Amino acid sequence: MDDLEQRLQNWGRAHRESNGNGGYCASWARLADALANGSQQGCFSDVDLKDAAIVQRAICRMPVVVDRRLLQLWYVRQAPDYVICRQVRIRLRPASLLHAEMNRARHQIRLALEKLEEKGVVNRERSAYTVANNSIPALSEFSA
Repeated sequence: MDDLEQRLQNWGRAHRESNGNGGYCASWARLADALANGSQQGCFSDVDLKDAAIVQRAICRMPVVVDRRLLQLWYVRQAPDYVICRQVRIRLRPASLLHAEMNRARHQIRLALEKLEEKGVVNRERSAYTVANNSIPALSEFSA
């Protein structure tokens, strides 16, 4: 299993555990319960939330909506092939059509992740608001 596949599975687990509540994650709830009650019986999952957020940002920047929908159905919902084909309107048979579309979606997310990582999540070198005292440049001229 390659690195991209692991990252996408991690992203899917993070979304499945979030229960659809904005910033609330079930793994954080289990952590709070374990800290409050002192129970430590395997309540932590191996979800990397930072990496899942990076993958989510890259998926949101993907240009083709069908690719995003394919990845969501495959990794988050873990839907069967016939459901995925019905949702994105591709033929179920031959199965190679679905696999070709999934390979294209994986290629697109790989490109989006590479572009995001080379550009950086926040490119502070290009930002005008990263002067030494962290103020707006126009106002810093008057404060001097």
